[in-house]
Amino acid sequence: AMRFIGRPLAADDHSAIRGFLRRSRQVSIGLSLVIAFAMLALVVGGYIGDSEHAYVYLLAAVALPFYTLIVYYAGIANAFSWFGISFMPNNVIRPLAFFLAIAGFWYLRGSLDATSSMALHLVVIVLIGLAVASWCERALHGRIRPAEPKYETRLWLRTALPIMFVIMFSSYFSAFTVIITGPLLTS
Repeated sequence: AMRFIGRPLAADDHSAIRGFLRRSRQVSIGLSLVIAFAMLALVVGGYIGDSEHAYVYLLAAVALPFYTLIVYYAGIANAFSWFGISFMPNNVIRPLAFFLAIAGFWYLRGSLDATSSMALHLVVIVLIGLAVASWCERALHGRIRPAEPKYETRLWLRTALPIMFVIMFSSYFSAFTVIITGPLLTS
């Protein structure tokens, strides 16, 4: 986002910024919904999770689009140097709120299971996702002039695809392996 917002911002090209914001939001949220629905179908079809843990996967699938909102707007905020909005919600507020929710739930109920933990995390993610989206949209409204969106898809893909593959191979596949392997191992 930094390159696709920073350069047009310096050139006062609000059309390119509007185009990037619109298309990147469509792609990010759209892909997260596709993945969430695929995960829901796999869980409902019995391919992922046993009867005891199926709700954890269902809650995780519901949380994914909201978490995508957090990450999407963090990248946009970072490109505008709004570091408070960029880093605080996901790196400080979300873990702290999740910890407090778990501590409070455990204190009140005396026990905690994976489904309760994921449900609490879902609530935290939804609240933070909606708050971050609201903060960023208000900030963008004041910073970017109205303009007809200009889409530079070829440049975006040429730049983003190599970065995406590097991130997938260095970060996500190791986490994905742990998530998928866990249910397959016997206790």
